[in-house]
Amino acid sequence: MRASRLLVAVLALALLGLVPSTSSASAAKPVGASAGRAALAVSAERAAAKAPRLTAKIVKRKGGKLIMTGIIRPKKGPVVVERATSCNRKKGTCNFSTYRKSKITKKGRYSVRVYAPRKGAWAWRAVKGDQVSEVWLTCVKTPGESCPIP
Repeated sequence: MRASRLLVAVLALALLGLVPSTSSASAAKPVGASAGRAALAVSAERAAAKAPRLTAKIVKRKGGKLIMTGIIRPKKGPVVVERATSCNRKKGTCNFSTYRKSKITKKGRYSVRVYAPRKGAWAWRAVKGDQVSEVWLTCVKTPGESCPIP
């Protein structure tokens, strides 16, 4: 009884290609095909890992300072932080102008101090080449209010 279960398990694994079969001619094709699929999967994972990425968020540090910080991959060149100059509320679009350039650390991080106006709101984003981060709003408000769209 135990021997038949073991035999069925080994045959099932051999059919799935997880255990190499005894004949060399029949084993050459599946191993090559599975190796090709594995190579494609690895190259796709590497491409996804090397894909450009730019993150941004605004944090409030001690003393009330607002800092836009984030990570850029690959870790090359400066990141440009932009502030919205005018926005169209109906279309939901903004025109941005350069506020400041930030250097990148060895870990690919950047940080720039940003401000909030006393009235209204400002929109901020980070740009590196063709990569654009999310847009963040800064404003001064009381609890329960929301930031107006600039």
